[in-house]
Amino acid sequence: MAGTAIAASRIVVVRRPNFASPRPAAETLVPSSPLRSMLALSAATRAVAAESQLRPAAAMLQREACLLTGASSATMIAIDRARGTLWTGDDSTVSDEIRRVMVHVADTGQRAMLGQVVLEPIGAPPASAVLALRRGVGERFEVDDLALVAALVGGVAATLHRLIDRAFARPARGAVRGSSRPPR
Repeated sequence: MAGTAIAASRIVVVRRPNFASPRPAAETLVPSSPLRSMLALSAATRAVAAESQLRPAAAMLQREACLLTGASSATMIAIDRARGTLWTGDDSTVSDEIRRVMVHVADTGQRAMLGQVVLEPIGAPPASAVLALRRGVGERFEVDDLALVAALVGGVAATLHRLIDRAFARPARGAVRGSSRPPR
């Protein structure tokens, strides 16, 4: 029989000597298999890449990023540089301070961390979008979480860039301009 066998999960008690952490010293965790993480990452990348429109692709990216990292919420923010605007799938507003940080992250291609929020550029600089992941108060993203989200956005960057370009495309001359809300 060909294929890969995945070992059954066992409960493991992990002791962490980090006294600064608000979490208890002993926690019960299901061990994380690198193979399971890679399979989940591959499935998440395929799910996002399968979307043909920006809004569903953004929703899928947000959902998959939360599942991979344990984030409490995620928001993909696309940057329309021609109009100087930001777009979110839920039409939420972004403060001027956060807007400046997001544009900086997109322009430099460097991840930023603000408390329990991680801002990850999607694509090479200047990136056309940024993914914001949030965790609850006192919770931090682990190095493995950051590696998974970087791999996820790297795997879907070309697809999202194409969808963003198509969604933000200006209508041809003489065409009647509809709503200012670009993506469907």
